[in-house]
Amino acid sequence: MGVIDDIIEQQLEPLNEMATVGYFDNKYQISIYPEPLGNPSFHLRCKEWEVVLKINDFTVLEVTSPFNKGTKLPNRIMKKLMQFLNSKHELGTTNWKFLLATWNSNNPKYKVDLIEIPKI
Repeated sequence: MGVIDDIIEQQLEPLNEMATVGYFDNKYQISIYPEPLGNPSFHLRCKEWEVVLKINDFTVLEVTSPFNKGTKLPNRIMKKLMQFLNSKHELGTTNWKFLLATWNSNNPKYKVDLIEIPKI
């Protein structure tokens, strides 16, 4: 088991701050915040908008964008997001596993144990 797998499975001290998971397409940033309500989610933002997506199915939870709450992202953005999440992170795991580890570090009371990326 690697460091990221250890973080996913253990309860570590929370980061209690915004943590950047990564960037893709020279435009989009993915971040994780401490979530007091325990709704596993991540923020996807670019210059023009920001959405909060559920980790388990990528449904839009919150928007400051042209997208509608409760919907999915447009296919062109979702495809780029999935490519990013499936690609290698600098720590030697996938960006998806790093996202999960970051959520668990920031939200230890509401850990997620999804290992596979949800099917869209």
